[in-house]
Amino acid sequence: LERFARQYREWQPQAVRVVATSALRDARNQQEFRERAAAAVGATVEIISGREEARLIHLGVVTRWPRRENSLLLLDIGGGSAEVTWSEQGAIRYSTSVPLGAVRLTGNFLRHDPPEPEELLELEEYIAQQFAASLRRLGPRRSARTIGTSATAAAVVCAVNRIPRSDREEADGRRARLFEIRRLYRELISLDADARRRLPGIGPRRAEIIIAGAAVLRYFVEHFTTGALYYSQAGLRDGIIADLAVRRVTSQEAALDAGQRRTVAEMARRYGVPAAHARHVAALARSLFLGLASLHRLPLEYARWLEAAAWLHDIGHYVSSTRHHRHSGYLVVHSDLPGFTDREKLLVANLCRYHRKALPDTTHEHFRLLEPEDRQAVERLIPLLRIADGLDRGHR
Repeated sequence: LERFARQYREWQPQAVRVVATSALRDARNQQEFRERAAAAVGATVEIISGREEARLIHLGVVTRWPRRENSLLLLDIGGGSAEVTWSEQGAIRYSTSVPLGAVRLTGNFLRHDPPEPEELLELEEYIAQQFAASLRRLGPRRSARTIGTSATAAAVVCAVNRIPRSDREEADGRRARLFEIRRLYRELISLDADARRRLPGIGPRRAEIIIAGAAVLRYFVEHFTTGALYYSQAGLRDGIIADLAVRRVTSQEAALDAGQRRTVAEMARRYGVPAAHARHVAALARSLFLGLASLHRLPLEYARWLEAAAWLHDIGHYVSSTRHHRHSGYLVVHSDLPGFTDREKLLVANLCRYHRKALPDTTHEHFRLLEPEDRQAVERLIPLLRIADGLDRGHR
């Protein structure tokens, strides 16, 4: 990480985002690792949720896929988890993260090399169990272009198309059909690691975990698709780059983007917030922010987090009307908000927490976690949210 940081500092990047995924989500020593990693790279290490990971992977694929698809079904098999995403017209309709990473499954199920039949049976039953909820929700998406990302998909597509691992870039956009994947899987489970390494596209390190990854891929293609999967080189890193680019371009716009607004509107609906009230308070808060810009002197991007808080400030009523502002802040902090970074989510949570009653205090845990400039921003934004909410007190 230190070597990587030295490299990118030479390029003088305009923005840096460091994210951690499944391995760190599950790690017992995640806080220690985050602190040491942050010191190494000189930036905050953000542990993203499975849904945010899926969103970024989808964004990376959409950005780089050469054709515009009406419907996309994505599978990304990592080391600890697999992300499934279905979108239509570029908008994500369903996404989930399941504990079907190739490293995790290999360690949990495959104790012999080649694996014993009983081990394979347990592995395949577990895969079916983990995919059951998604299968009920999605079923076969016959009209969707099915795309696999990550090294497992690359290895499988390379192997069935006889593409050497050194030429893996040639696999981008290539296809693996179901009968080819089944045939490869039968071959893989009959070979030991040394023999698997010699297969085209597999390589020495992938050979150790390819059986588990191929088992997940085979099940997915069998049950969710019409019988084929394409490979895309794009993935999480491409999505992060595309997301940073979009944020950089739109950082001067004082409004949530379509995806962020969809996220907060869906959350507000889920917790029973009247949509008309939330929408009206959001519009009033944004108007106040712009009209009073010469007084609060905050960068325009803060208007976006004010708008998000306006949508979510009343979700705490779902828990209790007593101290609902505290419940709102708590729910935001502990919810999955795809499209929002950890910092942005904490900003929104604090605005919800202080939209009524007590003002911020550094003895309050979530306020204390904010950076100094964000604390100052929250103190200046709270009056705007309170006024906007007060102007629609009757929810009419």
